[in-house]
Parts: sequence; C-alpha cells; structure tokens
Amino acid sequence: MLIPVFEERSAETDQAVESLKLTRSHLYATLDYIYLKELGIPMTALKMRRAQSTIKAQLESADHAIAEFLENKATEAEKRRVMAAYERRKGSFTP
Repeated sequence: MLIPVFEERSAETDQAVESLKLTRSHLYATLDYIYLKELGIPMTALKMRRAQSTIKAQLESADHAIAEFLENKATEAEKRRVMAAYERRKGSFTP
C-alpha cells in the first residue's frame, strides 16, 4: 500500500507532538491550546497563566523538540536501511 507523503509526514509529526505529553507536557499543552483549540497566543497565555512571550518561547521550544524527534527518527530509519542492505550483501559474493 502506498501512503502519500503528506499523510506520512502528518503521522510522523503527530507522533512527535504526542511524545511531548510525558516529557514536556507544558509544550504539549501549549500546542493543544494554539492549534487544536485554536485559542491563539493571548488566550493561551491567559489559560496557562503565563506571559505571551513565554507562550511564544514555548512554541519555539516545541518546534525544536519536534524537529529533533523527526531528525532522530530519520537517523534511525537510515541506520535500519543501511543494516538491511549490509545483511542482504553479506551473503552475496558480488559487491
């Protein structure tokens, strides 16, 4: 089954956001208020009892955390691909 790239990227991003729940719950809550509940920065700041500048900083931190998650996932996928190629060639006499 072929999965469109957009859907695959969306699923990966969703995994990255979900990974914040346990480790960086304040970032997860910020993303929830901003993107799912569509409250915007001023209302999110009120709900979370933080300054708007803090909410903006948390959005930036969440962006970095998501990027790091996706980079790590891509690195792991590449390692698996290389190891699979090595295992396939390991039993072969041709390079």
